Amino acid sequence: MKQSRGWVVTAALAVIAGQVAAATVGAVQSPGTTPPGSTPDAALYDAAFARATEIAGGEQIGGSINLLGVIGGEELDALQSTYEAFEDATGISIEFEGTRDMAAVLQTRVDGGNPPDAIMTASIGQLRDLGAAGDMIALDDILDMATVSEEFDAGLLGLGTVDDTLYGVFNTAALKGLIYYNTAVYDGPLENVNWDQMNEWQAARAAEGITPWCIGLESGAATGWPATDWIEHFLLKQASLDIYDQWWQGDLSWNAPEIKAAWEAFGAIATDPTLVNGGPDAIVSTSFASAANPLFSDPPGCLVSHQADFLAASLPSEVEAAVQGETFNVFMFPSIASVPENAGHVEIAGGMLGIMNDTPQTRAFIEYSASPEAQALIGATGRWLAPNRAVDPAVYATPISAFAADTLANAVAVRFDASDLMPASMNEAFWRGVLDYVTGADSLDSILERLDGVREEAYAD
Repeated sequence: MKQSRGWVVTAALAVIAGQVAAATVGAVQSPGTTPPGSTPDAALYDAAFARATEIAGGEQIGGSINLLGVIGGEELDALQSTYEAFEDATGISIEFEGTRDMAAVLQTRVDGGNPPDAIMTASIGQLRDLGAAGDMIALDDILDMATVSEEFDAGLLGLGTVDDTLYGVFNTAALKGLIYYNTAVYDGPLENVNWDQMNEWQAARAAEGITPWCIGLESGAATGWPATDWIEHFLLKQASLDIYDQWWQGDLSWNAPEIKAAWEAFGAIATDPTLVNGGPDAIVSTSFASAANPLFSDPPGCLVSHQADFLAASLPSEVEAAVQGETFNVFMFPSIASVPENAGHVEIAGGMLGIMNDTPQTRAFIEYSASPEAQALIGATGRWLAPNRAVDPAVYATPISAFAADTLANAVAVRFDASDLMPASMNEAFWRGVLDYVTGADSLDSILERLDGVREEAYAD
């Protein structure tokens, strides 16, 4: 189904983080006091419990919800901690089913007549397609739309809307494009960084035999997605917002010069064995979750790594020496010196919730999940930003989550992850294409031509 331009994410998304208190621009300055993923404080729990009790009409509804999503490990533990108040207040058990191949598993279950009760997905294109096909439950008569419209940015609501019907609401958000570094060894630019500065610095380090970048593209069935973030960021910094929007909407050829230039900018780093840890072949098999670990090896395996804000929460669990704001820090994806007006363009991703079975349990769950009380718990984990703009910014207790929220609130323009907005077949072809490009299995021109063929089918009316 052709995707409408009417739901383009605009600069108004910057208010997603609410009225965030002023923070130092550039690197984060001081560590927070709340460990990422720790148990929410009593006040946040009590507020969420009261809201869930109100939604349930003071009754123990009971039963369970099968929630299908992609996360696991400590990240899942953090998410489930935000459900405790809801489960205690309503008696409803949230049974999370994790998969690393969300698109295929979900479609298989839908085709088999056994959909999950609810889904949490970053693949907004797939959720929209399922909504258009009648496989998602409309939320317009479940949620108080006046309140939802006030608490969520119109652009975010538009992403979950098909033919004027709401099928999904965001419950997590992540700021992408952070550059992580070990404060003890990184000697490159920090303030208002542009790629001319970064290129000069990384060439000097490589000439000394020091590898500048750590990159990991492995992610199970979704292997390749971290590379799409790189390409999307280069496009946001190099080209206009209209080009970015036309691209993910399927209205621009993959052979367009702006798209090719973004691929080449990424390739200048990822395909150069002197610039990436282990060389191009190694990064394809290196997990994105542990790619930044060599920042702390002795000697360091690299000096910088690119990832979203969620890495700040998971890195300390991977590496004992990693301490937010002390031993590691961040700055934003460098700008392009020749296009300074694009410096404030940032990208977000997020998890959207939708329900596929209309039950008292799923109705209560979606209403609770959209509430500021529930989303305050999300923000307090230190792993995500809360999409509900009624959430008090004081919940961001860790330094990098506070930095991310402030950056987002002060962005010139915000765009959602382009690949996640594409139809599933286009997104998956994108993943495969970047792997072929990095390993040299195919030429860039051939890859872009192949992707353009996929575009013609994926966006067909």
